[in-house]
Amino acid sequence: MKGRVLNMQEENICPLCQCENHCRVATINDCWCKVLPVPEGLIKQLPEGVKNKRCICQRCVEQYLNQQKPVNS
Repeated sequence: MKGRVLNMQEENICPLCQCENHCRVATINDCWCKVLPVPEGLIKQLPEGVKNKRCICQRCVEQYLNQQKPVNS
């Protein structure tokens, strides 16, 4: 996968859940990730071939953040 060029359809797919990532960074509209930053720990889970090439979706980010919250006993 190294050096492979992704097509537009692949760029719109979350590399974790394979659902649409709803990335809007390249548009005039602000992307959701400017309000809810993607945690570095989640980015580290990505294969090298997709890092900085495909965006993680908001749902995956929220699930990751919820898993990081301490559980009240």
